[in-house]
Amino acid sequence: MTIPRFRIQCGNSLALMRLLESASIDCVITDPPYSGFEFTGKSSHYRHALLPYLDEIKRCVRDQRIAVSQPEEHIDQVKQELPVSGYAKIDDAFADQRGAAATFLLCNPVSTSDTAAESWRDIPDSSHPNHRDVNKMAAIVKIMSRPGETVLDPFCGSAAIGIACLLLGRNYVGYELDEARAAEAEQRLVTISEVIALNDR
Repeated sequence: MTIPRFRIQCGNSLALMRLLESASIDCVITDPPYSGFEFTGKSSHYRHALLPYLDEIKRCVRDQRIAVSQPEEHIDQVKQELPVSGYAKIDDAFADQRGAAATFLLCNPVSTSDTAAESWRDIPDSSHPNHRDVNKMAAIVKIMSRPGETVLDPFCGSAAIGIACLLLGRNYVGYELDEARAAEAEQRLVTISEVIALNDR
């Protein structure tokens, strides 16, 4: 098996995406902040602030394969900016099992048959206050991408999506604004990559 590649870059994801060539990424799967950064206030304000990021996502991804998590109050606003073809609701999506679901807007998924969560163990922990359940994020990775493809996550956070990507044989690029979180995300991916390499021997 080819060991998946990954890269974490610390910085503003809008600026980093603007460095990418058009249609250079196979798929974007991301979970933007619901508050904080400039994504605050009413839904219309949130949409206005998120719009430049969505424009860059649509430019850099081929075949418009995009999955974006949104809270219920933002879905109607944000779906006006994307070619949404369906939705995926992940129950109890946080790693701390607080019970809250995550709804992903799906654009051009490659599969709707394999939506099961995984049951991986020994996932490296994260200090992120809202980190997602890696096993649950695997369902979105399988819906939206194929093995060997490169997935971009412009709001990488704890890299839960990235860990699921590596364990499912996808390459991963994550952007994270916070330096400490970027370093922790990278270390989590290093750990998983080492486990994959060890199991491949």
